[in-house]
Amino acid sequence: MRDVRRSQFGGFDKPLSSIFNKFSQDEPSEVNAALDELDRYVGAVLGKVPSSKMRNIYAVIKSASNQKDTNSKLRELAYFRYKMAYIAARDNNLKRFASDMSKIITELVDKKRELLDKFFIFCEAIVAYHKKYARTGG
Repeated sequence: MRDVRRSQFGGFDKPLSSIFNKFSQDEPSEVNAALDELDRYVGAVLGKVPSSKMRNIYAVIKSASNQKDTNSKLRELAYFRYKMAYIAARDNNLKRFASDMSKIITELVDKKRELLDKFFIFCEAIVAYHKKYARTGG
């Protein structure tokens, strides 16, 4: 599996969840290292995804972040998992990202509520790096 993933994603096979775990640390050097890895992940995994699709995905995440309380935010993110599954079924370029995001969201909902705000910042970083690699249109 590792060799297939390497060739399919330009040699980048680090899971998004491990990048998020590093990003969630309080140590600035860990955050910097995570951002470097996130940049490579986005280029390798999301580079062929149109900007319009990433904006649509981010709109759902932003909507969840705007909820008033933590439970509402987590509930919206839980709903986001099935929306990502649908989006990924329609676009092969989003399959790995959908799977990776689903794992992170499940972990947040189940046991890492305190990292919720960092997750929303992490998603902003994904969109920002995507702009660097994306093709336009839908």
